[in-house]
Amino acid sequence: MAEIVISELVQHYGNVPAVSGVSIHVKDGELVSLLGPSGCGKSTTLAALAGLERPTSGSITVGGIPFFDSQKQIYLPPEARNCGLVFQSYALWPHMTVFENCAFALNLRKVSKADQKKRVMDALALVEMENFAARFPYQLSGGQQQRVALARTLTYEPTILLLDEPLSNLDAKLRERARTWLRSLQKKVGLTTVFVTHDQAEALAMSDRVAVMNAGKIIQYDTPQAIYDQPKDRFVADFIGSSVLLRTRVTASADGRHTLALPDGQHITLQLTYPAQVNENIDVAIRAETLNLVAGTPGCTERALKGQISNSSYLGSRYECDFTVGQTPLRIETTIPLTSISSGDLWAELANTRYAAFPVDK
Repeated sequence: MAEIVISELVQHYGNVPAVSGVSIHVKDGELVSLLGPSGCGKSTTLAALAGLERPTSGSITVGGIPFFDSQKQIYLPPEARNCGLVFQSYALWPHMTVFENCAFALNLRKVSKADQKKRVMDALALVEMENFAARFPYQLSGGQQQRVALARTLTYEPTILLLDEPLSNLDAKLRERARTWLRSLQKKVGLTTVFVTHDQAEALAMSDRVAVMNAGKIIQYDTPQAIYDQPKDRFVADFIGSSVLLRTRVTASADGRHTLALPDGQHITLQLTYPAQVNENIDVAIRAETLNLVAGTPGCTERALKGQISNSSYLGSRYECDFTVGQTPLRIETTIPLTSISSGDLWAELANTRYAAFPVDK
């Protein structure tokens, strides 16, 4: 078993807290993403797990082995942790061939030459790079270098795999293919994996669970679907996906449905994740994909808002526009050619689903 248990981890740099009480449990064989904006503490948490940083306090246990425990004065050095770490820059030796890069860690471990060859070629075969063993890193594309970095890690059979934004140097299309390939490889190998990223699409597509971090803390730790559909607070709602917080006041509530008044006098009736009370001011998180642009009479008037288009962009397969309701611009994606809309009433019809909502800070 290679489950990871991090408990109340704290990391200070001088008087500045980089990580503040992070606790996380990664099950054996899971891929968990640490997701958040720059400076939120995700890479610092990964570095502490790898042994590259010595935390201020807390504990880290992997497969029942204590890597760090501040109370028991335990600190296992990086070379004793058997972690596979892939850096953002890949960190391949430029003067070594692909084979030599992958064999480097095995040389340090005094593995026989015959066993080295088998293990290196097996690892390269896993990442479909066995035909590139004699090449140097400068002769490879970014995606190929990423695969070699992973193969080098797999040769010495690590207990866990740690990935620090390994896809960030790839172009958009290659990045999409790489995340599918990487997820498939992780499932095939079965390694418990912690993946650091600031890209929400990557985290949602690849992970069994996602830890959303901000200001050194884990704000929400759950499945990708729960993170997206049931954000715990307004930071998660705003950071994950494309959301606009619509200020409303509850005027009626019955059977899980809430009637909401907007500042411009319009009303809508929605199901909410938050148990709002009558006369309470709340912010409702509205995502672009839950809105349908309607020219003319909407199909469901109780879930429709009247407004006007203030900005628009053509994205090839669809249009993206800001649909202003009162003073609030809602983001809408539509296939309706905006140039064909000449006049008349415009409405944003909301999908019949549950919407995340949060009390207004007083």
